[in-house]
Amino acid sequence: MKDIIQTPKRLTPVLLAIVIAGAAFSAAPKAPEATPAKKLAQAQANFQWEGEELYYKINVNGSEAAHAAVRVGDVRLAKGRPYVALSAKAKSVGLFHTIYPMDDRGNTFIDPLSFQPIRSEKVFREAGRGRTYKVDYLPHKFSSDIIKIYHKDEKNPKDRERKYSRALPNTTHDAFTWFLEIRTIEKFTPGDKLSYYIFDGWKLSRVDLTVIGEERVLTPMGWYNATRFDFEREILGTKRKLVDRKPVSPELRVVKPAKPTGSLWLSADSKRLPVKIEMGSTYGTGEVLLAKYVPPKKKSKRPTSPSTK
Repeated sequence: MKDIIQTPKRLTPVLLAIVIAGAAFSAAPKAPEATPAKKLAQAQANFQWEGEELYYKINVNGSEAAHAAVRVGDVRLAKGRPYVALSAKAKSVGLFHTIYPMDDRGNTFIDPLSFQPIRSEKVFREAGRGRTYKVDYLPHKFSSDIIKIYHKDEKNPKDRERKYSRALPNTTHDAFTWFLEIRTIEKFTPGDKLSYYIFDGWKLSRVDLTVIGEERVLTPMGWYNATRFDFEREILGTKRKLVDRKPVSPELRVVKPAKPTGSLWLSADSKRLPVKIEMGSTYGTGEVLLAKYVPPKKKSKRPTSPSTK
């Protein structure tokens, strides 16, 4: 059974420093830190999606309700650390827009070596109300720092800001980065189980997926051979834990038990494109279908998920 929520075998820089300090008695010399140029080259070699764009049509109960787009940026450096910016937007259209107007946007900055989130910024404007979540992910501290902003509306004439911290497992993704990690897996076998912790600033979820098998899927781009996953979502609460005054993985409790939530289809070719998502919503059955695809600027060897090394 594959379990993506295991602690990655790649050490974070902070944990690596602790290990080196604890082994100071060893006669082996400390390896020099890679230069920024070398870090950038390693990240570019490991990350295969620079410049990729995916466009989607979202249907609710068979009627077109919204358009969405996801774009992957270039590998860059900030303070000597490589990162990639991933941007996304979704906007309601047609009759659905009159019922539930929506204009959501987000940016996620990810580590191109581990595919884990560094920071996410999400702005939601739905049904006349708005809120923003800014989350810094701190896996070495098993936590995140969060700024939540409620935007002014008719009932609340002023913006309100709240700052807080949340204990998290150190393998936690945001809503987009787990899609990249699952796309690195080379082979799926019916019955395989996959699990991801996901946090975007409001609820911590654990999404459990089961590989069903290969199916033919019709999208606005035509037919795809795709691997189907059925998934369920569990809402979790957390409690901080310290060992020798140092943070460790938090205690988890179930706030909302898991139940069947929907299905995901990834193209069965090497691209592993998310071609379809189907799930229930307050307004009925939602269906997300790939409508346009712009491939990455360059091709490279498929990266390996850190949890499978």
